[in-house]
Amino acid sequence: MTDSYIYSLPYVVVFLVLFLLCLNEIKKKPDASQKRTIRFCCCTIYVFFIGLRGFLHTDWISYYPLYKELPILWSLNVEDLGDFYMEPGFILYSIIIKSFCPSYYGWIFISTLIDVYIINVFLKKNFRLQLYQELLLTVLNQ
Repeated sequence: MTDSYIYSLPYVVVFLVLFLLCLNEIKKKPDASQKRTIRFCCCTIYVFFIGLRGFLHTDWISYYPLYKELPILWSLNVEDLGDFYMEPGFILYSIIIKSFCPSYYGWIFISTLIDVYIINVFLKKNFRLQLYQELLLTVLNQ
């Protein structure tokens, strides 16, 4: 019989790795090259850990059936955009991704890649301790 805490171990490991990267950035004051490497590692962890999550949390309950019902770009009828219960821009974005990557997991991965890139650019421009801010976002998001 498995204990339920086993399922939280990957989250704990990822949190500890991000925490150690954050401590490295705060304590050692790395140069620009080392900061790029640390941030690349952090973004890679986020993209693969969050982007390959599949059916975790509750957001998949509404997104998975929606993604299955979406047409691909070549068979899209403009009037069909109004048939969906979400924003037309989001629907069009999802249709474009589905046209090139029909997998639901691919859609999550591509969306996470875009999200992590935008968050990284924002934090890089606005905060000196970027990994500390990313760690806070991770903790507050869970």
